[in-house]
Amino acid sequence: MKSMWNLRYGEDHEVYGAAPNAFLASVADRFPTGGRLLGLAEGQGRNALFLAARGHSVVAVDSAELAVAQLAARAEGEGLPVRALAADLEDFQPAACDGVFAIYAHMAPTVRQRAYRAAWDALAPGGLFVLEAFTPDQLGRGTGGPPRVDFLFGAAELRGLFPEAQFDLLEECEVTLDEGAYHSGLAAVVRMVARKPSAPAALAG
Repeated sequence: MKSMWNLRYGEDHEVYGAAPNAFLASVADRFPTGGRLLGLAEGQGRNALFLAARGHSVVAVDSAELAVAQLAARAEGEGLPVRALAADLEDFQPAACDGVFAIYAHMAPTVRQRAYRAAWDALAPGGLFVLEAFTPDQLGRGTGGPPRVDFLFGAAELRGLFPEAQFDLLEECEVTLDEGAYHSGLAAVVRMVARKPSAPAALAG
């Protein structure tokens, strides 16, 4: 998988476009002001750069070293607070953060569930997890996503993975994507905005 992604990011363009994901951009103001954010499978970093430009400090993780190098160079050139890390999400241990974003972060089920849960556990109380991904209904459409049904998932998996979450939004829907050559056209997606419950107030003594 890593070699495949390095080949893709070696193409001479931003393979998912330069603009941030439209859903992420629409809910970005829900992240805590100036928060520490974590991006999973962030690739060339279009979303990380967008959020950093809004005043957040961002850690962006991806297994493809080429994409990570591209993101690091762009962040440095634009003077944006993005730390780009090359790491495999199957064993990555995130530091404490105020928000998480996972935009089309598709992996094998055990890796996906472990990575998402580790990110959730790193969230501060009141922190936000924003996600958009393809559901199994996307298979065969030709408008984006992996060709393996086990890499696709829906709302039921997310609800089971985060049983304590307060869901501002959790839905499956169809959207028209315009995100470069690889995400283009009508697509079946799941969208989530999940808030980690705040710690209970201390009892008065």
